Amino acid sequence: VHFQQPYSLDAQAEMTVELVDTPIVLNIDTEHNVRNQFGNSNALDISENDGQKPNEVLLAASETEEADKASAPKQQWIQGNTPAIGLWVRALFPTPEGEIYSVDGDGMMYKLPVDGAEWQQVNNISSLLNASLSVPMVKWNDTLYVVASNELFASTDGGKTLLPVGKCPVGTVVGLVIRNDTFYLALENGVFRSTDTGKTWSKISDGLPGDVATLHEIQNRLFATTDKGLYRLNANDWERLQLPVPEPESIGSFVGTENTLYVMAKLNWVSRDIRSWWIFRSTDNGNSWTDISPTNAWPFTGSAPSIILTAAEKTVLAIGGSDGAVVRSIDSGDTWMLKETTGIPISSLGVSHAVALDEDTFYTIGNTGIMRSINGGISWNRSKLYNESLIDNLIFIRLNRGQNPSGCLYAMNISEVYRSYDGGKSWQIINPKIQITEFRQNWLDEPPTYTRIGEADGILYAKYIRKTPLSKETGIYRISVDGNTFVPIQDIPIFNSHELINLLSKRRKGALDMSVEMFVEHLKGQFVGATQFFKQLAQTDIPGQDEQILLPPFQSKINLVERAFRDGAFVVNGDTYYMEYNFKLFRWKFGDTAWYDTGVEETAELDYSKADKVFRSEGLSVEEVDEIFTTWYKGFKIAVSGNTVYVGKRDRELVVSFDAGNNWIDVSPILPFTVNAFKEIIFAGTTVYVATDEGVAASTSGNNWHPVTDAEGTNLIMEKLTVDGNTLYGATKNKGVYRLKNNTWEQIVSDIPDSVISLVVDGDMVYLCTESREGNSMFYFNLKE
Repeated sequence: VHFQQPYSLDAQAEMTVELVDTPIVLNIDTEHNVRNQFGNSNALDISENDGQKPNEVLLAASETEEADKASAPKQQWIQGNTPAIGLWVRALFPTPEGEIYSVDGDGMMYKLPVDGAEWQQVNNISSLLNASLSVPMVKWNDTLYVVASNELFASTDGGKTLLPVGKCPVGTVVGLVIRNDTFYLALENGVFRSTDTGKTWSKISDGLPGDVATLHEIQNRLFATTDKGLYRLNANDWERLQLPVPEPESIGSFVGTENTLYVMAKLNWVSRDIRSWWIFRSTDNGNSWTDISPTNAWPFTGSAPSIILTAAEKTVLAIGGSDGAVVRSIDSGDTWMLKETTGIPISSLGVSHAVALDEDTFYTIGNTGIMRSINGGISWNRSKLYNESLIDNLIFIRLNRGQNPSGCLYAMNISEVYRSYDGGKSWQIINPKIQITEFRQNWLDEPPTYTRIGEADGILYAKYIRKTPLSKETGIYRISVDGNTFVPIQDIPIFNSHELINLLSKRRKGALDMSVEMFVEHLKGQFVGATQFFKQLAQTDIPGQDEQILLPPFQSKINLVERAFRDGAFVVNGDTYYMEYNFKLFRWKFGDTAWYDTGVEETAELDYSKADKVFRSEGLSVEEVDEIFTTWYKGFKIAVSGNTVYVGKRDRELVVSFDAGNNWIDVSPILPFTVNAFKEIIFAGTTVYVATDEGVAASTSGNNWHPVTDAEGTNLIMEKLTVDGNTLYGATKNKGVYRLKNNTWEQIVSDIPDSVISLVVDGDMVYLCTESREGNSMFYFNLKE
């Protein structure tokens, strides 16, 4: 026996073996090496040949091949890339070698290697942080120094082990610099110096008034910013650098390169007709300055914008800390180019710090996580930390335009929406279309955040909320024609909970002295919403009480009023919109001046702790109750086809309207089984399917219902339903994915990872979002393979 050619195990290959002048093909693959088709454990060992004739060998090989096919590994779920959830990040520090260290809001410490492939969790320093907001880091002499809770630590193994060096002065730490073997530590109350590697400290704050904000070493000089201005250390004294403007109240941002300094100076609380901010450049260490403020970006009058500066060589970026816009220059600030649609999330304090590795690579941090640009700040993507992913919903929309005629995958991630044109391999954020000249005029305003996404007629829609000092808005956006942003829908009214919140605040303070019954009627007379909602507000929002609800599945506490305007479903059908608000269903059509009250509302107990007692008294298990609550937090389950509207509620009622929501019929009593919770309602063709905790019920008329079962007649509990064309698909917990064929569930995938929270099917591709203790993930499965 001999091989005609050498073989390699790092790719699928075929190999020919000559045995008694008869060729036999052996399959070689990377997972199983040589698959033995002879039926013995050492087919290539000639000494174990039992003397079979060639035809007998071929027959044995053929039989074994069939058995091998039957036992071949099944197609596996492949974990896809997911957009990160945008955790608050405390620190971001690049080392001279090109590594980057970060610490998130929970105290997890990460390192990004020089190749920038994937963040690695290296430590958990949450026990060291206490109330620390920032975690300054510096690498010097192959040692990483970290300041946490007024103590200096050192690590020689990349942050895996932190050894205490010494106590730091008491105060809020804002920066650490090591220069010429001397350690400099900036606290809000001053700058301190250590000449014994951080064991002892002495204050060097002569001439440095106000609260210190940052400390920098640039061009071998030490600079500090305070709320009084920009300062440079000369020997042991701080010198205030004079900028060519009226005395600035504070420095918004300061950065430098080997040759140039850049500073954003601002005035606060000025009238709208007075200039409030500037960007200056200095090429002589701050002795003189040139105004290089971009004129095509934020307004110069009124409240100063939140701007973060970063620079590398001649590339300078001015990043909108809250609006996500970037003004960039490639000639040291002589000319500027505005980029509004950058991929940076629009968020309050979305960007708080930025670093540059070179002219192409930049990183930012803030309460939206870590963003990275590899094209000089033109576009940005999330740099996902370890285990930092969470998808709440997936939607697939087929497209017939542009670069990808097949379709676009959309994902909602807590409060942000992303799109992917490559099946989830890469993601881009979708921000609302807001002109930066109109945004953040009031620093207390918050940008819109999203609570739900949905699709109708190939168009993506999103329910959003926006909080300002004078409003608590709830509304609906639609995707722009180019698919890049969310835009307002013309003339659609916006719900506002501001006055309701103010009234409840007055009652808690004792200003409204009336009985529960009188207060309920008072609320119903002034606001729209479910009577049960107003009853629970009247019972809980009394002096000295502030109702908090434990909200599954995230187990976080949230106020009932915020649940009412934030949560809840919406559906779009042509020019008609349905939306849940304050636990009641409303409808709006183009041409209407206000939302129409359909009369459908919740009557169930809205306090989860009280509802839990009700379910337990009915004999439901803890697992059953948790499953019900998981379906509750998103509110109504709604499906619309033409003028037919189905709504499944928390109070176990399934109601239907055949005239677009004017009149309703309760069909709960004629369902084929008793229901505790509605999971999903969906149309496939002319048939409506209702997924419940007891199985799936189907009807083509609303009058007659039948259970949807598998071939054995088993009611399958579907966690999620979806349609591809007119074909219905469902996913069950721990069992798999099914397709409805001839009114019977047919299993197409035998197992699924974790608990399914979203299901999408596009032809042969099945996409799942799953939930587990480790976080949410996305998986895909190719049915063809």
